[in-house]
Formats: sequence, structure tokens, C-alpha cells
Amino acid sequence: MKRWMALLLAMLMAMSLVACGQKEQTDGGDDGQQVYTLRLNTNMSENDKTNSAFGVALTNFKAECEEKSGGRLIIDIYMNSQLGKSTDELINGSQSGAFEMFNLVAANWGSYTNAFAPINIPYLFTDEEVLQKYLEGEQGDAIKAQVLQDTESRICFYGYLGFRQIVNNKHAISSPADLKGLKMRVLSDKYTVAAFETMGASPTNVSYSELYTASQQGLIDGSDGPYANILNSNLQDVQKYLTESRNAYTLGVMVINQRAYDALPDDLKAVFDEACANAEQAARGNAVYEEAALAELEKSMEVTHLTTAQLQAFKAAMAPVWKMAEEDLGADKWSAITTEIQRIETELGK
Repeated sequence: MKRWMALLLAMLMAMSLVACGQKEQTDGGDDGQQVYTLRLNTNMSENDKTNSAFGVALTNFKAECEEKSGGRLIIDIYMNSQLGKSTDELINGSQSGAFEMFNLVAANWGSYTNAFAPINIPYLFTDEEVLQKYLEGEQGDAIKAQVLQDTESRICFYGYLGFRQIVNNKHAISSPADLKGLKMRVLSDKYTVAAFETMGASPTNVSYSELYTASQQGLIDGSDGPYANILNSNLQDVQKYLTESRNAYTLGVMVINQRAYDALPDDLKAVFDEACANAEQAARGNAVYEEAALAELEKSMEVTHLTTAQLQAFKAAMAPVWKMAEEDLGADKWSAITTEIQRIETELGK
């Protein structure tokens, strides 16, 4: 019933947005060629566009599509989740034609597909380069195929946003027990929720665009996120303590509805695909933004850098979550995932 209501809402939204630039073929000028407009909904703010690799990648993607197509492929970007915030609104909105493209972090796809389950399991991935190699291989191909099958969404490129760190306004956190009793905003992924519950916190879901207000009004005690997102959301103004917990990786996922992609002529598909590949490479340069963000956050927040032993305590606390994931995925798939991660770690000398 929830999905049907969300779909109905999305269809109404689509009707209301007809005048705002639906994916249409219009006269392109003197040569009479058609112009294709793709509406892209993003939760990014203006700060994200300039202060994160994913934001820069998005800006470059738009510019490249429009320049290399000679103005025949327009990417119309709606910032701050203007066309939809929740997973239901985004997936159903793209399926109904309210818009064609959107981004959603891997941890928020769980109610429609478990394709991203390996990415969301706390402390399964502990190195960004390992994750990138994983997504380039057969396991990554399987993720793309499953997302397409389950949601009609074609993955365009990823945004490597960094490991998630814990912020709160109560006290410094240096062990899992320090989270007990805190009301924490977390992503909706079941393994993320289970992880914080295991540590004694009370998880709640708040959209990224409303995170500052929820913190300011005391609706939550804290949250977790990568350094750049913490800074770009100005959480340092409303949260006092930051812990370098590295509890999970934040993977941004930019997609296009498959029907919208299929509607593009072959020459524009080629332009689109090349722009996506270049955006993916640009989005991998996040380390410099993470370092700059941390340096800025340290000016106004009390930062706890966990020792190796302290980090190991957090990882050990995730044993029940790993067991749950293995039961969900099945022994064979769990073995294939962990074996591939170990192979890549060995290959890279991690």
C-alpha cells in the first residue's frame, strides 16, 4: 500500500512538472535537430557542488553532456531534493516520468533492492581503493544488473564520499558503549540500523536536507556521515563532538531510468556514457576534500581519533550484524563477497 501511494504521488508530481521541462524532444534550432532534456534530482547543496568530488563530478557531467552534444542533451539539475527526498519518491518518481535521473546513497536502496548490501555492512570494507576495485569487477557488475532489474534504474556513476564518522552533541565517543541511549540519525539500511541498535543507540531516519534543522532543534542527539558532508551541512555549528569511527562507507549512486536512457538516440547515448565515465573518475578524487573538511571541522569540534585497538572494538561489536548479513545473503554469496574482498586486499597489499 505504501508503494502504491508513493507511486500515485509521483504520478501527480509528474503531471505538475510538465511545464517545468519534462524529458522532451524539441526543435533544436536552425538545424532542426531534437533537444533532449533530462531532469536530475539531487540532494546536494550548492556547498556540495564545489566542496566534494561528487559535486564537482556532477557539475562536470552536466557541462560535458551539453557541450559535446552541441546543446542537444540538456541536464536540468534540481538541487536540495526539490523533486523528491525519500527512496519511495525518488524511485517511483523516476519510474513514473516525474524526472529521469537522481542520486541516492547505497544505504537507502534497501526497501527496493539488496544489491548494495555488501557496501552497507559496517566494517566489511575498510579501504576506499578496495571498494573501488570491488565495484569494477564481477561483483560490481552483478550489483548494476540487480539494481536495474529491481528498480529500472541504470547506474551512471558512483560518488566516493568517504567513510562515515560519528558526530553528536552529548559527549565524546571512544567506544561502542558510549553510544548507549543516544538518539542517532542513521540511513535507512537495515544493517546500519542494526549496527547502531547493537551499540545501544536509538536510530531514527531524517533526510539529508533536514539534518541541520533536526540537530538544531534537538530532535536527534547525533548522526554519522563523511567529513565533507558534515562540513557542507554545517553540522559543526550544531554538533560539538566528532569521532573518527569509519563505521561504513558512503557511496553515492547516480542513476537514470532505463526507459529514459533507451529514448536517447545512439549518438547522444555515446555522449552520455562518456560523460558518466569521466564523472566517475572525477568523483574518485575525494581525498583532498575529506582532508580539507577535517581540518576545518577540527577548528570548532572536539575530534576523537580512535586508536587501532579502539577501532577494532567497534568492528568486533558488529559480529551480530555480520551474522545477520550472512543469513540474509546465504552462505555461498557471503563467501563469494568476502573472498573477493580478501583477494583485492591481498592484490593491493592492504
